[in-house]
Amino acid sequence: MNERPLWLALAVCILVRIVLEVRYGLGFDVDVKLWQLVDVELLRDDPLRSLFLMHAQPPLFNALYALSLRLPEGLGVPFLHLVFQATSIVSVALIYLLLRRARVGPVGAAIAAGLFGILPQTLIFESVFNYAPFEVMFLLGGMLLAARYLEEGGVARFAGLCACLVILAFMRSLFHIGWIAVALLAVWSLRSWRHGRDSRALAVLVVSLALVSSIYFKNLKLYGAFAASTWEGIALTQLAAPILPGDPVKFPQVLSDIRQRIDRGEFSPALKGAITDLWYGWVEAAKDCPQMDEKRAVLCARVRASGEPNMNHLAVIEYSHQLGGDARRLLQLYPQVYLNHVAASVMTFLGTPSWHYRGFDNLLPRYCDFWNDVLLYHPNRGLRGMQAPGQIWGSVVNRLTGSSVPLILLVVTGIVLVLWRGAADLVAYGRGRRPTADWIFPTFVVLLYATIPNLTNGVETQRIRYSIEPILYIALIAGGLALARRFAPSNGRSPWPRRPQ
Repeated sequence: MNERPLWLALAVCILVRIVLEVRYGLGFDVDVKLWQLVDVELLRDDPLRSLFLMHAQPPLFNALYALSLRLPEGLGVPFLHLVFQATSIVSVALIYLLLRRARVGPVGAAIAAGLFGILPQTLIFESVFNYAPFEVMFLLGGMLLAARYLEEGGVARFAGLCACLVILAFMRSLFHIGWIAVALLAVWSLRSWRHGRDSRALAVLVVSLALVSSIYFKNLKLYGAFAASTWEGIALTQLAAPILPGDPVKFPQVLSDIRQRIDRGEFSPALKGAITDLWYGWVEAAKDCPQMDEKRAVLCARVRASGEPNMNHLAVIEYSHQLGGDARRLLQLYPQVYLNHVAASVMTFLGTPSWHYRGFDNLLPRYCDFWNDVLLYHPNRGLRGMQAPGQIWGSVVNRLTGSSVPLILLVVTGIVLVLWRGAADLVAYGRGRRPTADWIFPTFVVLLYATIPNLTNGVETQRIRYSIEPILYIALIAGGLALARRFAPSNGRSPWPRRPQ
């Protein structure tokens, strides 16, 4: 395989980063106020105990930050910046390899991969301390390893796929043990169906699930919660209750009714605090832990060194548990609130550029404006003033006014292509018609990202979508190329290219 185009693309990506850093001062930002972070002082002075006692999130994200804090003064942030940039460069190489598997030529694959490496979202998310660059790299790596395992077998390839998902599970609670089990079992079962039972790969799968389950059993033992994160009740309440910005205007009667029901004791005291401040509503009611000392500060200190409430406080567990019960009751009483939030979330997921999040585009304002023009990512103002019946459809229309229609079309088309191709691969590979099934694993990934965040979180979904944008990107390029070949003169081949057997 001619790799010169790939090396050139990687060199261009690195050069762009050097120019942006030198010319525009694009550096690296660690927001110590992030809810997901444990107190900086605890991570520096007592990292192992602090990471073990975490219940708010899986520990690996904090572990990476703790590692940077152990480095000599002045080296921590540059270290993180280098690591994040490295993940993007590796992701560019993986996109190239996956495009080559889709029979894109080396030059075309290098141009496409390099282009993704210099898009605003790639540059911005690698410049801010967050999950996304790691999700992209490990999901792309898992996609390649799953495809090669189904094609060629080999326990090492399957172990690599398992390692990618285990790392992601230790980093982010979105990667639930149930989803991981289904995805890995699907890949293993398909290979075994075609080529006989792979016992060694099955053993690797069992060990991987045992590793992931250790997070859940640790939290069950210590805190009575069989979960990777104890925030589930808080997140669901965010969608079920009218507490998001603009909700008091949209649902004044619902909010009034909820307050009356709280006064009558129909909801838990937690909901009263949540209506005022969802994520910090537990603080005033929280009591200091008995016999608190430095060893339990990660669980008992109400406030972190940054001045922000400690979302890993023991009180958060009960607070979230109570809100979980309240949220289920709210869903029964006021389904229109939840459906309105889900509709708004879906529109954000589909039609908002991923770099339009928390002012991230201000890191590279001119660069983002340029790509907004190139990609036609401007909000659709033509729908302003349009009336739609009902709160749900009204929410959709209102969201459309601030969305990019071209982006919506790209995202929807990409998702459809992935799901269609995944279904086709499942049938063809299962029947022995095809030696490969490249889109089986990506189907599980896209379904996860397109459903769970929109149904259970409701905010930041444009940021969440970024993690699957490379997969949609590859699907769009491969699908476009296949369509061109389909309608080329004297070409009767399949709409999806196949590699020679």
